[in-house]
Amino acid sequence: MTGKQPDKIPFYSQGAHAVLVDFSPPMDPEALGVVTEALSQVLTLAHHMKGACRIPSFSLTALGTFPEALFPFQAVRSNYNRLMSAIGELKTFSTVSNAMCDRGDGCIIDGIQEVLLQYQRISQSTRQGNNSALSSPLEMTVLTCQSSSIIKNLIAKSSDQLHLEHVHKIHVVCIRKSDQQRKLQESQAIGDDVIPSDLNLSCSDVCSGVLDTCTVDCEAVSLVAQFKHWLHDTTTEQEHIHIDLPSSEDGVPLQLKCDIVECLLDPALIPVHESYFSILPSTSMTARSTSNQSQQVNTLMHFKKLKGVSLIDSEGVCESLVFGIPVLLRPTTCWKLDWEDLETN
Repeated sequence: MTGKQPDKIPFYSQGAHAVLVDFSPPMDPEALGVVTEALSQVLTLAHHMKGACRIPSFSLTALGTFPEALFPFQAVRSNYNRLMSAIGELKTFSTVSNAMCDRGDGCIIDGIQEVLLQYQRISQSTRQGNNSALSSPLEMTVLTCQSSSIIKNLIAKSSDQLHLEHVHKIHVVCIRKSDQQRKLQESQAIGDDVIPSDLNLSCSDVCSGVLDTCTVDCEAVSLVAQFKHWLHDTTTEQEHIHIDLPSSEDGVPLQLKCDIVECLLDPALIPVHESYFSILPSTSMTARSTSNQSQQVNTLMHFKKLKGVSLIDSEGVCESLVFGIPVLLRPTTCWKLDWEDLETN
């Protein structure tokens, strides 16, 4: 059953995304080709999908001898051709002459500072225009072939110089190369795994919860898997579903407040779906209305209030009765709820 709470506008406050590509060795044309292919796939999909733009603002920076903004913060849809051209420019960078920074750090810290300053300037200039993409926290992704421990140490040593109040996450993605190059990556990390004790406090205070590191194989599929969270709805102004469960033994009612997370993209949002997909009429939890003047789809997600009446074994569910676009439910992250309520939920 549907509750009385107002409908939610999905993708209303999507954050801005910045990608920084580190050209420090052992970055090579093979890894660079994987990076450009993965970026092209995800951003092309975001550009052509119907509905609200899921990546409204994007920035691309190359980190060579100095940081170079190939694509400053701009809208993805209205600047698609320029964005594809900027991604193509990555291939023109020399991994020999441009990759060596005099200080040996690949200019990563300079690049992060440049992106932060760029974001702050644009945020201030567009604040009066209610640009939700530039009023939401920023996510940065650093793509590198260096060891993740090297990047962590660099950020730890420079944490007092970085103003991270507008940053939601800094994702450091280490691209794992062949076995021989992997040994070089590991040898680079020797001596850098331990952060000096005098930096532990500042790093934990400034970077706690902000820095996230991972290692992926040198494959476009692996990088796309890292980028696909850009397409998720990050709006946290309202929970999506309330589930009332039977009262516990002490008579206290239980209610779960959940957000909906897409498992698959709805084929109806892809322009070529009529040629490649055969689907039933939409049974999803969104109501769509298409305007004749635009290919965009205005979506509303209706608030749902459900009641649990019984527990069914998974073996008792017939697959022939299950249809529609699958979704996941996770505990809500609605910022309007008290911290204790979020923890209890």
